[in-house]
Amino acid sequence: MITFKITGTEAVVARLLRFTPEVRERLLPTIRGILIDLQRHIVADKLHGGNPLHSRSGLLASRINISPIEQDENSIRGSVGTNVVYAAIHEYGGTIPAHDVFPKNKQALAFNWNGKDVVFKSVHIPSIHMPQRSFLRSSLQEFRPTILRRIENAVKGK
Repeated sequence: MITFKITGTEAVVARLLRFTPEVRERLLPTIRGILIDLQRHIVADKLHGGNPLHSRSGLLASRINISPIEQDENSIRGSVGTNVVYAAIHEYGGTIPAHDVFPKNKQALAFNWNGKDVVFKSVHIPSIHMPQRSFLRSSLQEFRPTILRRIENAVKGK
């Protein structure tokens, strides 16, 4: 899950935190639009576009979600992310420890390996180092200038 937060000098932050109803009314649809555009960018350019990840099943791309916008008197917060289990290791990298795989509902594991159909009682998977392939944080960084410009325009009433 990625969340963006605008920070700056204390005076600017204090001024923005005192949202008038008119500014809040302009900011909400702006934040909603930013989240939608960020989600589209992640799915189209990062996941379906093959850089940094290549789509296999499409599960990760289909599960990039926008959380409901949260707000209080001092802030408006939005986030784009996923709850897909393997997303974190792609985003941050890491090592998958060695482990054995056993059949759950059958007596053996059957699959195609090197062009041949094979059957095993269990399979040992060695440890695997996964490099970092950020698709959430990198998208947020790429969108940063656009996010700042759109928020500034909303605050100014443009």
